[in-house]
Order: sequence, then structure tokens, then C-alpha cells
Amino acid sequence: QEEVAQLDEKMEELLKAEEEQNIQADLSGRVKNLYAREGDEVQEVMLSKGTLAEISTDGKMALQIRTERKRNPGDTVEVRSDGKETWEGTVEEAGGKVYEITLTDDGPKSGENAAVWDEKGNLLGSGVLYIHQPVSVIGHTGTIHRISVDEGEMIQKGDVLFTLDSRQERDSAGLEEERQEKEEKLQELLR
Repeated sequence: QEEVAQLDEKMEELLKAEEEQNIQADLSGRVKNLYAREGDEVQEVMLSKGTLAEISTDGKMALQIRTERKRNPGDTVEVRSDGKETWEGTVEEAGGKVYEITLTDDGPKSGENAAVWDEKGNLLGSGVLYIHQPVSVIGHTGTIHRISVDEGEMIQKGDVLFTLDSRQERDSAGLEEERQEKEEKLQELLR
């Protein structure tokens, strides 16, 4: 009877899996990189990118530079992207001649090259911008039916990011096959 009850639960879960499902934000922050597109298979995106999207959770982007010019934590610098946009940055961490510079996550793009200048207009160094405290959005199976957010958008914990539609032919065939096995096992147990 326990096995029958477990099988009933599993069959019910399979039926639910055929309906639309949502992938929600685990934390609040800013959407920085959207890798999944409508119509993409979740598993394929996860295999190629390792994540469906990345969220900045502390409001900061960062880059590391190497410079001979002495800097102190808390110093203000100017960060200029290859696209010639400019943001105010802060020296956060010093280790030898390597410094981590943080700046707002509202605007700068992850993977973009940027140069750092001091208050006197001296070039301190350059590096590649990255998300200071990133969180990956992960999924397992299904097809991206709808994307509810845009890159750069602020989101709250629990917001729906992606709606999955597992009713695609390939997924349905797999579910039907699994359901058939479950039904056969259920009848076997009942006999």
C-alpha cells in the first residue's frame, strides 16, 4: 500500500510537470546576464553557460587592476568603459600592486573592458568588469516559454524570472513513457 501511495504521488507530480512552471528569484538584486532565450531548452543552456541568468546581489560590479601607484581602500577613482561611459569607483581591496575597484551595477556590463583613472587624470590600469557578488539562476528541464525580466532590471526575491512549458513533444513523450511504467508497476502491485 505504501508503494501504491508513493506511485500515486509520483504520477500526480508527472501530471503537474506537464503544466507551465516558473523559475523564481532566490534573492533580490539586479539581472546582469540573461543567457536563456524564449524557446531554448533549459538543459542545453545549463550545459553551455552553466546558468540561465546571473544576478548581482550587492549592487556592485568590480574589476581588478595592477598599478605601481599606491592606492588606499576607500579612495575614489573614475572607471571608464570601452564604450566611453564613466562611473565613480572605490578602491576596496589592496594586495601588493593589485587593487579591486567596485562601482555601481546599474549600467556597466559584465565582461566589458574598463580603465581606471585617479583624481588627477592619471591612468592607473585596466581590467575586465565582473559581477562583484553574483548568483546564478539554475533550472533542470523544460523549455523557456516566457522571460519575465530584462537585463539591468531590479528584481525581488520570489519574482518570476522564467516560465517553462514542459508540454513540448519531446518532454511529453518522456513523461508518457514514465507514466506508462508507473501504471504497469501500480497494476502489478495491485495484483
